Order: sequence, then C-alpha cells, then structure tokens
Amino acid sequence: HVPYYRELLLSAKPDIKQELTEAAILKARNEDFDIAEEIFSALRGLDPENPVTVLNTALFFDQRAESYRRSGLNDDADAYDASAYKYYKQALGADSPAPDVFFNAGFFYLKQKDFRNAKDCFESFLALTVDTPDEDLGENGIYKKTRAQEIVNDINSRNLEDEQFKAAFEYISNGQEEKGLESIRAFLQNNPQVWNAWFMLGW
Repeated sequence: HVPYYRELLLSAKPDIKQELTEAAILKARNEDFDIAEEIFSALRGLDPENPVTVLNTALFFDQRAESYRRSGLNDDADAYDASAYKYYKQALGADSPAPDVFFNAGFFYLKQKDFRNAKDCFESFLALTVDTPDEDLGENGIYKKTRAQEIVNDINSRNLEDEQFKAAFEYISNGQEEKGLESIRAFLQNNPQVWNAWFMLGW
C-alpha cells in the first residue's frame, strides 16, 4: 500500500519534500552524516524518481566521501564514492537531466581522474546552457559556464583523456605500480609537457 501512504502523507503535509530536503542539506553541511543519510533515504522512499532528490543524494555521498578521505579513512571514502557514482548515474540517466546534473557529475568524474567522462559532462552542461542569456543564468550560472569551459580546455590542452594516462592512474591506485610506471612513461613520451603525468610518475 506504499502509493496510498505516499499520497496520504503528501496530502497531510504538502511541503514535506522541501522541508526534508532543507533539513538533510543542513545536516550534511554540519557533517551530521548519519542523520542526513536517513533523511535522504526517507525522501527517496517518498518520491524515488524525484530528480532533485537523486542529485542531492549523489552530492551528499560525494561530500561524505571527500570528508572521510580528508580524515584518512580511504576505505570508507571509496565506499561512499561508489554510492555517489550510483546516484550520479541515475541522475544522468533520467529523462532530460537538468544542466546542474552534468556540472556536478563532471566534478565527481574529475576527482576520480576519469577525464573522458568529466569532459563529456562539462560539454553537455555547456551545450544545454549555450542559448541561455547571461541575465537568465545569473552570476552563479555565468561562473559555472566559464568554469566548465576552462576545464574542457584544460583537459584538451593536456590530453588528459588519453587511455594510457587513465590506465596509469588505475594501475597505481590498485597497487600495480610497475604497470602504472610503464603506462605513464609511455604517455610522457608523447606528452612531455603534462605536469600531471610527471606528478603521477613521482607518485
């Protein structure tokens, strides 16, 4: 009888989604992660396909992973990254995703050193906002467009979506240093100007 109870709850408290969303974001901001996760879970139970809830859930897990990684809890961070990835994929797979979905997913992929998907997301964001006048975008929207274009240009200029670069990062992350060294050296032969690659070689 879940649909009946959802309808009953929304009839009794029409603003409940907005109230719960604001509470969850506030808890996440204060790093009260367990409570925030429970609230986001309740929101998904209330409206599983709501695109705002799906994106906010992805952002929440992304933030939680980042916090844990800063604290040196890398295994926990990896687990929350996997959860964030799941919800970003769901948000990207929705009918007509909002531009912000691509913008935020782009930064997630960027942190994962998945430059190809990051570039795809930022290019999609730019394509969706290209015809929107600056006055409609506002200051934040203009900043996002500028930042997205900068990142796309940077990835292009440094050839960061090259498969050898990506493979090297994955090998090193998985403890296969010799294979990682082989891949990054091969990448550097063709791209000696890319400082990220020299950094990875040093790593």
